[in-house]
Amino acid sequence: MTSTPNGHDLKFWADLGLFHALVEAGSLNGAQQRVGQSQSGLSRRLQAFEHRLGRRLFLRSHCGLTLTRDGIKLYETTRTPFHNLELACRKL
Repeated sequence: MTSTPNGHDLKFWADLGLFHALVEAGSLNGAQQRVGQSQSGLSRRLQAFEHRLGRRLFLRSHCGLTLTRDGIKLYETTRTPFHNLELACRKL
């Protein structure tokens, strides 16, 4: 069963941050260094996020992660606002 995220759900925002870290790192190993969590922990969180959205965001292979069409759509839609939020927090 999937649930629709809302802006008041802190886990959603944390998972969206993880999604961005994975996209920018291109692999679980690269994201592991940025996020400070084990690869297996990151993989479980990603699977839970995908399940929650009801969409597959990445194709996984031994070469790394590749965005699916839905993953590309999510990243393109959230990239600018997400980075603006990060920038605003850094300016505090």
